[in-house]
This record gives sequence, C-alpha cells and structure tokens, in this order.
Amino acid sequence: MTTEIIVDEDSDVDDNVHLSCLAHHEIPSYFGEYCLADLPSEIQEYLIMQLDVPKLGIYFKNWEWLADSLGMKPEAIKYLRDRVQHPQSPTAELLKHYRDMKLDVFMRIIRDDLQRLDIFSHVRKLLINLKSQQENAPNINIQFPSSYSNRDRETPNVTSSASDMQNADSAYGRASSSATQGVNSSKFGDASSSMRLIHPVSDDCILIVTYGQSNYLSKHLSWLCKNLAAYGSEVIRSDQLSFDATVDLDGFLLKQFNQALAIMIICTPEFRRIVEEDAHDDQSAQVVKFLFRLISAEYRSLGCKNYRFRPVLFQKYSMNDVPSILKNTLIHRWPEQHEQLMDLIFSSRK
Repeated sequence: MTTEIIVDEDSDVDDNVHLSCLAHHEIPSYFGEYCLADLPSEIQEYLIMQLDVPKLGIYFKNWEWLADSLGMKPEAIKYLRDRVQHPQSPTAELLKHYRDMKLDVFMRIIRDDLQRLDIFSHVRKLLINLKSQQENAPNINIQFPSSYSNRDRETPNVTSSASDMQNADSAYGRASSSATQGVNSSKFGDASSSMRLIHPVSDDCILIVTYGQSNYLSKHLSWLCKNLAAYGSEVIRSDQLSFDATVDLDGFLLKQFNQALAIMIICTPEFRRIVEEDAHDDQSAQVVKFLFRLISAEYRSLGCKNYRFRPVLFQKYSMNDVPSILKNTLIHRWPEQHEQLMDLIFSSRK
C-alpha cells in the first residue's frame, strides 16, 4: 500500500469529535432483587473470560482477588489455584459457591475492591438491557431457573480447612467440563443475539487515547488526525470529549472501544504517569484510565497478543514514556514510520 503523508499546514483542525457524556458507576437498586444464581450464561462466561487469568497485578485483578474480597480462606484459594485447571474454571466455582450473594453486593466488590471498571461497566450495561427487555416483553420467562431450584448440588466446600482439601478433590474431578453448567437460564431471561460478547463490525472508527496539554502534543495530534481522516475514517480523541449530565460515559466509551478498527495510544510522560500511578482526578484522566483498563483487559485476555492496539511515539517522546504493558508490542515512531503505521491499520480493511 502506497501512502503519502499530509503536511500539516494548520494545526487548528476540526476533528468532529466533540461528544457529550457523563461518567457514572451507580448500581441500580433493583440489582438487590437478584442473586448470582440469576446471572445469564452469557454474563457468567464473560466473567470467566475476564477473571480466569494469572495474577498479573493491580491493573488486572483476577479471580484470586475476587475470592479474597468474598472472604474465602487463603488455603481454599490455594486449592482452587492448584487443583482447578482448564477446562474447569475457578471463577465458575466462585460463582456457584456464592450463588446466594446479592447481585448489588457482588457488583460493588467488582467496582470498589477489584476496581475492574471494565467488567463492572460491561456487566452493568448487559443487565440493564436485559431488564429493559423484560419490561418491554412481559412474555419473557423470568421465573427462578429450574437448575437452581434444588440448591444442594454436589459442590466441593472450598471454604473448608486445609486438612479437608483432599476430600474435596474427588468432587472437583466430577465437575462438568462446562464452566457454567447449571446456569443456562435466569431471572433475566436469555440474552438476545445482539448481546453477544463479541466486538461488533467496525465502521472504521479510529480511537485515539492520550493525555497531555502541551502545544507540541496538540499540534502533532491534529497533524496525525488529518492523515487518518484522509483514509475516510472517523476519529475519536479521548482528549476532546466533553461532558454533560445526560449521557452515559461508560456506555459510550465501551461502544467506541468495541467498534474501533484500531486504538492508537499516544504515549507521553503524562499519559504513562496517570495510567501507572494513582494520580490525577480530572475527568480527562478518568476517561484515559478507564480506556487503559479496557486495553489491558483485552490484551491480557488474548494471551498478550496485539491485534488492534497501536502505540505511537512522537519525535519528542521516548520509550520511557511507554507504559510497561505495551513495551513488548510493536511501537511506531511518527511521522518517521507513517507508511508502516497506516499500512498496519488499514491493510485489513475490505
């Protein structure tokens, strides 16, 4: 693919990315009417996908952090870590063991203790949509799932003492290879095909994630956006989002994240500082932190394989400005590697 870089003659670019949104992480009151046993299988599978990963630190808290927050004993957590192997799922075992826990309590743990806002926002959105479907379609079956009507299912007591762990081993051996056995229906009803946990078809949107206020950064961002627009792509910039009280910021960011053909991460000293340190509380910083959690979650859930994240360094910046998690993936210098970057982003476009 032959590409020609557009010379930046005027840094004042109208990128058409001023959008209204508001960050909020409230838990709807009706969540308290449901238990974990009521979660649809699609949501259970999503939780398993996001939490059944190795312990990777504070930016990607896994099922072990969840188990600790739920009050599980250390020896029981060790048992799950050592004995429950694929295709069995430690997250699925937690969901079954704590199936009587109220959903609002569980969501608060995900949000506040684990600080997994990527999981919290996605599950919250799915549950709200399912509740709306119920209200608009009264014929949807919202009875308590028959698979949980008898709650004395044979499940190992993972909260027992260390001396009892070997006795539980045989019970785990009889567990189904299906991670969500017995959780195929719920009070929420079945999710429609539109609720599948797969990225929707891209509309060639390029999402740019960055943080910083220097004239140098602003000029180069505008220059880069002109070149992206030349390919007919819509450009969404995290630093140009505006906010009001009428729009769901989490929902908007998740939609843009899921639909983006590519996500360009412009690495700056300020960007690395806010995603790796507990600093900056302004709304722009919160947007960047939220998006970076989504980036980290997808990257690690795919085995640290990078399919659409494009870290970029402008001339003035160095590898010291790249977050640690991105240092093992391909990083482009811009504008020096303009052609390679554009080819990588747009070569898969039909």
